[in-house]
Amino acid sequence: MVKIALVLIILFSFGSSAIGSAEIHHWEDLTGFPGGSGETKILLVHGFQPGVLTDGLLRTLPIENWNQMVRAITKNEELAGNVEIYVFLYQPYFDDIANLAEKMALEIKRADLEDKELIIIAHSMGGLIARHYINFKQNKEKVKALFTLGTPHKGIPVLFAAENLGVGPAIQDMRGTPCLMERFGFIEKENYSYLQTLNKEEGYAHLYYTFSGRLDPSVSRNFFSYVGEAYYQLISSLRVPGDGIVSNYSSSLEGAHNFPPVEGVYHQGLFQNKEIISSIISGLEGLILGKKFPVSGRIKGKNGEGLEGIKVRLGSETLITDKQGFFQSSKNLEFGEKIQPEPKEEIYFFPPSQPVDGREEAYDFNLKETFAVGGKIQTFFSDDDLQGSTMIISSEENYHNFFKLEIGKEGSFRAENIPAGNYRFFLFHENRPGLSFQKFEVDETDLDLEVNFFHLFGNNN
Repeated sequence: MVKIALVLIILFSFGSSAIGSAEIHHWEDLTGFPGGSGETKILLVHGFQPGVLTDGLLRTLPIENWNQMVRAITKNEELAGNVEIYVFLYQPYFDDIANLAEKMALEIKRADLEDKELIIIAHSMGGLIARHYINFKQNKEKVKALFTLGTPHKGIPVLFAAENLGVGPAIQDMRGTPCLMERFGFIEKENYSYLQTLNKEEGYAHLYYTFSGRLDPSVSRNFFSYVGEAYYQLISSLRVPGDGIVSNYSSSLEGAHNFPPVEGVYHQGLFQNKEIISSIISGLEGLILGKKFPVSGRIKGKNGEGLEGIKVRLGSETLITDKQGFFQSSKNLEFGEKIQPEPKEEIYFFPPSQPVDGREEAYDFNLKETFAVGGKIQTFFSDDDLQGSTMIISSEENYHNFFKLEIGKEGSFRAENIPAGNYRFFLFHENRPGLSFQKFEVDETDLDLEVNFFHLFGNNN
């Protein structure tokens, strides 16, 4: 009974349908709606979804979620004549991610897309399949970009006994550290080696644009987001910031163009979100039509006043804010280029940076004062050598923000430039990862703390 329940939770959490074999279809052939006939090919890749038995459902459910995005693309007068849209449908139960990528490669060849300029838009696990294809298959150089929606680049929390509970190999491949606290006590190193290898060997992150959602307690949600969030809490024992299925930390990838999470969007709603669709349209205009975008904004202080004389890097250009704190680029910027105020000692800007996403309104940043946090670690195991271990200071307000520091001699630590706010400690030790239930507030003064860690077992022993 437990086995059946766990399988159902995972299956329902990841979607609504799939097909019995791996196939690529032209959008118009599959749906009857326009799919274009331009030179640039767009390939849509869904995530992990349970199978459907009847052919009628087979032909509709897998592509329903993509309708709004595809219509937005085909109704864009500038893009419509330049793109042609395809869908990769596959059965995820019995293959691992590498095999699914192999099947996608064979289908790309069969559909005569191998030598065509290709842009991939992928949801959830589909982003990992696409990444494997881009990194390890022939002619992957033809891939111009990959957009991922809620893809667990750093994994999802899956029980280390999953192989004995009927969980398929693709799900087992996704074991990882999607939110740092999920690492503690639940996941064995050897069981998430696939993602470790993929991320270590990743050579094309600069082509990726990552998007995610973040649920809020006040936002209405559907059944799947409740189930997914319950599953996360069951496995990790701690609240996880994200879209109910994939944490925001896991949705981003080092070296990629990571867009800030969209508030109030659950995992299955990422396809239909207007903000995400608008950004992807802008990205396609930039990649296919060479379009660039004007950028302006304001740097504001603690009380909302404009700050003069702050350096702002906009791609290759550096500007200085005027008397009212405004800045404006002298040239249009490419989609995904980074906008970043230059931080100073004891000053932190939120957000720390923003990517150009094609919007017309300003890109604003707010100042936050920063402080030092130092002290000494106490544990139940005095014989442990903690020097060289990693400690994480995790923001309670912005869960996707982490501050990493290395433990010094005799358990000493010190972190500079921590913004005001509420935080919690987490420890990464080779044999005894741990967490501290001690919360602390950074506000108006530097802190000297004694941190007590509770160790969790079963991880690497």
